[in-house]
Amino acid sequence: MRDLKSTGSQSPLAPSGAKSPNPLFSPQRETAGAVTADRFSYQYDWALHEFLELHHRGEASIVFVELHEDVVFGTSLDAEETSFIFCQVKAGGKSGYSSQALIKRSGAKNSILGKMLSSIAAKDIAERVQKLGLVATRGFSLKLKTSGFRLEEIPFSELEEKTATVIRESLQTELNASVPLEKLHFREPSLDTRSTRHAVIGLISDLLTERNPNQHSNSTQIYVVLTDELRRKGEIAWDYSDWDQLVMRKGLTADRVEALFAQYSSTASTDELINDFDSQVRELGFLTRDVKRLRERARTYLLNTLAGGALVQVQVRDSIREHLSTLEAVLCRQTLDSLVNTCAPVVTEHLRDRESRAAAYIIEYLRS
Repeated sequence: MRDLKSTGSQSPLAPSGAKSPNPLFSPQRETAGAVTADRFSYQYDWALHEFLELHHRGEASIVFVELHEDVVFGTSLDAEETSFIFCQVKAGGKSGYSSQALIKRSGAKNSILGKMLSSIAAKDIAERVQKLGLVATRGFSLKLKTSGFRLEEIPFSELEEKTATVIRESLQTELNASVPLEKLHFREPSLDTRSTRHAVIGLISDLLTERNPNQHSNSTQIYVVLTDELRRKGEIAWDYSDWDQLVMRKGLTADRVEALFAQYSSTASTDELINDFDSQVRELGFLTRDVKRLRERARTYLLNTLAGGALVQVQVRDSIREHLSTLEAVLCRQTLDSLVNTCAPVVTEHLRDRESRAAAYIIEYLRS
């Protein structure tokens, strides 16, 4: 189910006259995570898996990685309406976190919970955050009000009073302020650390099957495109005062996911274009052994440019189209080689091998 505020034929990023202030524009606790994003494979897979589930339930329209927290979900693409779920994701470890482990400090460093709550220290951000979740694969060893239960997610309000008091008093001392502990949740994720990739691909497959039970779709390719975009945007460490800029440069939106899903729930247009592509490359004289590799790169390019894709993909597409506009005759092998040899730097930088560039030029030629 899509957020109604993010639907419609006009992109939420289309110029509308006035810019929307970014409700998350506040100094971040740390930015090192954005620079070293490759170390957090589980975090990225969990972020995508959780986003797909939340979006499916109509509870999220955008996800950010490494923005104030490890993962942040937004409920809407409308800057005025959106609220947020902040999540710190911890993978690894054997024994569950005890209350003492969560509030333990090492010298002047913040405790685990102190570090989390400092993410929403700014009042204007705290008011927008509906939940602050600590997601830990090792689980938790916390005393609850009612014994005998094993909860996947534990709201702070469900903790035994003595445990809650110890945590509350410790954090008030650490942060020198009253903290919104009612927003705090502890969660042991269902996503297994040993098979995250397969689990996310499986979820994508299930969601596509729900849309069209008789359609065979390439769930793996969609996973690759989405995780690639999420990782690239997660590595961006700049701050943006304008909400639309933040959404475009840092977020993965539900619109982007829906565009990919819609295309694969009704693949006629893509399949027809790929069939035309196969015919074109053979007419251009490519050997049979090269056709398969070119086809794979063409399909990847198509997926990356659906619904605009990332900003860099739009720039690559527009550059290729502008270059092709100089073409005065039917595309031949010699002309294609010349176009690939003289393409703009943005194309060579982001389509790293010659086959990817050739495939992109052929696709845009067929689209024109």
